[in-house]
Amino acid sequence: MELYICNLGDASTQDCLYDNPVEFVRDEFYGGPVDPSYPERAYFAYGQSNFAFTYKLPMGVTGDRVLMQWRYVTANSCVPPGYRDSGIQSILSDLGWLLSMNMNDCAYPYDATGARCETCPEQFWNCAEVTILGGSPQTPQTLSPTVPVPIPVSAPVSQPTPTTPSQPSNSQIATTTRYWDCSGGACGCAYLPNDDPSSPAHCYSNAMFDAPTNNPYGAKFYGTAAVSEALFQSGRSYWLGEGCGKCWKVSGTSNTPGYEGVETTLVLKGTNVCPADNVQCSNGKVHFDIAAPGFDVLAFSLANSCAEREPGELVGFQSCSGWMIDSQQPDQNCDCDQFNDPVLRAGCRNFLSLKWDNPTVSYEEVECPFELDRLNCWEENGNNYPFGIPEFCATNVNEGGTSSPISTATSSPTSSPVSGVPCGNGVVGKVMLEFVLFIKPLSEIFSNCRLEQRKWKVCRFKSLLFTMGLLVSDMYFLQTSHK
Repeated sequence: MELYICNLGDASTQDCLYDNPVEFVRDEFYGGPVDPSYPERAYFAYGQSNFAFTYKLPMGVTGDRVLMQWRYVTANSCVPPGYRDSGIQSILSDLGWLLSMNMNDCAYPYDATGARCETCPEQFWNCAEVTILGGSPQTPQTLSPTVPVPIPVSAPVSQPTPTTPSQPSNSQIATTTRYWDCSGGACGCAYLPNDDPSSPAHCYSNAMFDAPTNNPYGAKFYGTAAVSEALFQSGRSYWLGEGCGKCWKVSGTSNTPGYEGVETTLVLKGTNVCPADNVQCSNGKVHFDIAAPGFDVLAFSLANSCAEREPGELVGFQSCSGWMIDSQQPDQNCDCDQFNDPVLRAGCRNFLSLKWDNPTVSYEEVECPFELDRLNCWEENGNNYPFGIPEFCATNVNEGGTSSPISTATSSPTSSPVSGVPCGNGVVGKVMLEFVLFIKPLSEIFSNCRLEQRKWKVCRFKSLLFTMGLLVSDMYFLQTSHK
């Protein structure tokens, strides 16, 4: 899948669109790769029908009538360029997304008319007219329609990656997400809120808390995580794996708009397993799903049971579910004060203070600090769930919960919805525009919008994009500061 934009409205040309590819940032659902050789390209997960991609819009391309072209190129009749690259091919193969490599290479550049041949893949187009506003008063850049620009096939701009601090030689790289589904977990770090052994709930002590000053790890917080099978090592039984009770020093860098570049180190204890049903935890990948009260993404959670097991804190457990999903503003869609319990409230605030939106981290196994080693899990409870709530299941500190101050933003974002699209935050200087596409199945097939005989059949856009058998909904244009 590729996206292009042009701010010439009805005068838009294919050359203008090719001159402004929209850069693919990440696959929100399935962890698809970013290809530095084709930075505009996103890959659809095989066998799936729901997708969410984050893209970055070209700098300075703004206007009231910006044409966006969506193009889907199939890979079932020939092999597109870049697929035979060893790195990309390996990733797609591991994910199970490759249909076959025993085909001819696709002719490139692709035929702009969509004509088919043995090396001409199927192509589907759609386009939408949108409004994109800059973040500060500025004169929109107008693109020239008279200078043809070839399709970019070389010298791409690589997707920037978060800065990773220098680590000892035994450090390795892992991916992260966040969760808190209230289930007991695969290490038994739980209690029985309803005295029912079939419905254990996560100990509150699994929430992130302040690490002691001058601790040997240089950590700001101690916490817990569900770890992938590569670390959990249960033989896929997903219960009491060797990773239960182990600890890892994890270092990452904040990556949310306005807070980029702050390095933080945590020590995380394995208290649950991230199953292979989660693509980021499959095929030997190392992944930390960090326990963060309130941050379980309800739309994607595999086992959320908070409504059943923790109804008294349900509002809190839902308070940050849409953080950095419903909006790309890190100071929106999260209210940790909705928690009644101070330990949960502190854990929510501590994770929020990291400003981590699923960053890549470095990690190494370490000896568990005393404060994590004493947390109540299956073995500490005599290979059973406890009666009542043990001290270090209810809390992770000696005297009540702890919290850490959350730094304030250097700017005060405001939004100015235009044609149903939230844009603009008043940040002075350079800005980066990002948006997320949420794609859902649609039973009907709507008309394509494509270049034919040098003319555009323009599809008006409010909140929906229609394409070949798919409904693309909830397109957000969200502005973030960019250094």
